[in-house]
Amino acid sequence: MALALDGSVHGSTSGTSLGVNLTTTGPGLIFVAVENNDGTPTSVVASGLTFNLRVDQSNSGTPALHETVYVAVSSGAVSGLTITVNLGGSAFITVDAWGLAGSDTSTIWDPDAGLPVKGDTDPLSIDTDNANDFIYGALRGSVFNPTAGAGWTAIQEGDYHVSEYQIVSATQTGLSVTLGTGSGGNGAVADAVMEAGSTPPVNPDILFLRR
Repeated sequence: MALALDGSVHGSTSGTSLGVNLTTTGPGLIFVAVENNDGTPTSVVASGLTFNLRVDQSNSGTPALHETVYVAVSSGAVSGLTITVNLGGSAFITVDAWGLAGSDTSTIWDPDAGLPVKGDTDPLSIDTDNANDFIYGALRGSVFNPTAGAGWTAIQEGDYHVSEYQIVSATQTGLSVTLGTGSGGNGAVADAVMEAGSTPPVNPDILFLRR
């Protein structure tokens, strides 16, 4: 199965937690991108799923806004699945959640040593080692309604936040991950997920004994 976005949802609030309801059409990965000014979430929970922290970017500004991404493997479709993000204190929080079909669900990540990429602001620059990848960015914008960057497709936009993606069929070098409207916000991350059945380049160090 080819890589494909499989459902998405957006929510925001001021408080200590936020729940969003996601529907997908089949098995795959589920991502949760969180932007808030109260640090790394204390937990991301949903019935039947285990979410693992992939990346947390704390910017150097005031307040120190966090851009955080969690991922879980879902063995089947979900319908109105409630995903709850909990914080350690009250804050403004924005959550984007989405499903991804056709991905590698064991190795998951493109093996490039520079991944994931993160920074105080966009643009970020991403390299990949595998040809067939789903590349995403989660970025805080400098305006209330930021938009996806040129060449990127929005997963969700709004409340100072954008999640965006590209599906590529060739390795990338220096791919710019950026916003359209609202570039220059606080906190940005990007990463790449391999298509199921991908065979990334083999590191020669594991084939030959180096003396």
